[in-house]
Amino acid sequence: MNFEKIRATPSGNFTCQEKANGNLWVKFSPHDTTVVWVSADQPENKKGIEKLKKNIGGYSLKGAYLNPSEPFDIFHVIYTSDSNPNSLFIMTYSNIGENILSVALFNDKPLNPLLEQNIRFNLMK
Repeated sequence: MNFEKIRATPSGNFTCQEKANGNLWVKFSPHDTTVVWVSADQPENKKGIEKLKKNIGGYSLKGAYLNPSEPFDIFHVIYTSDSNPNSLFIMTYSNIGENILSVALFNDKPLNPLLEQNIRFNLMK
């Protein structure tokens, strides 16, 4: 997998808010509707969640989430950074902890700390 060049997007295009029930409200663009990602912290997902790395390149595991409008085996795993509260990355899995479909970094600075640290992900082929 190779990193794409950083693409600038207007500030505020991507928003992610955690609600009291543990779900996330996610919006990728101001023109999109808000999507609710439901916490995947359920007993049937425990084995897959345990396989996830807890820390990657200074980012800590926040949780795993399901989008009810997507297939049941697609999980979005969120990692956040204490040192940069406006930065997170999302790993999308088919079968949690097994097959990485994509990795997307959202950062308010024009840098990619994962690339700088030479962190590589084995994407499903």
